[in-house]
Amino acid sequence: MASSAGPDPLEVCARCGERLVGSEWYPARTRADGDGSLTILSFCDDRCLRAWRETD
Repeated sequence: MASSAGPDPLEVCARCGERLVGSEWYPARTRADGDGSLTILSFCDDRCLRAWRETD
């Protein structure tokens, strides 16, 4: 499910870029884009998710 916009959101952390292991559970969020489509964002841990929330 890779796109031209960047790496697959299920393979790398949206904040730090750390590789995600497919068999693990990771926190994830969706974000509505300007055109109404949704973007999936995965994070390696809750710390990266909190940091992303503070900057987004």
